[in-house]
Amino acid sequence: MRTICIAEDNDLDQRIIRLTIARYFSFMHVLFFGEGLSLLNYIKCNGKDPQRLPDLILLDLSMSVLDGWDFLAEFNDIKYSFAKCIQIYIVSVSILPVEVMKAKQYEFVKDFISKPLSKEKLGAIIGQELLAPKY
Repeated sequence: MRTICIAEDNDLDQRIIRLTIARYFSFMHVLFFGEGLSLLNYIKCNGKDPQRLPDLILLDLSMSVLDGWDFLAEFNDIKYSFAKCIQIYIVSVSILPVEVMKAKQYEFVKDFISKPLSKEKLGAIIGQELLAPKY
């Protein structure tokens, strides 16, 4: 089963994502994190177990404790120690070109998606990343 980790501290956005996944993508295993530090710790603790690592991360940039930018910087330093490649999509209310360019400097950031995360946007991500055959 494919796994998505969602780092989102806004309760309303988290609820929208939960309901959308439950309704249209219930075949996914989904883990929610309210801030970036708990997600980073989860990934570090499970880095050698490909079954426990996510295939995909949906990352909000504006979070407390460890924001999305700090998460990306730390993830970049340790990404090669993981048992599998993890793709990250930024999900943000901000779509400033400077932020989009900054995020895309990380090769593991696949795209920058504006909130709210609709069924169509989520379906495109899941279809591209999780339903495509892995070779």
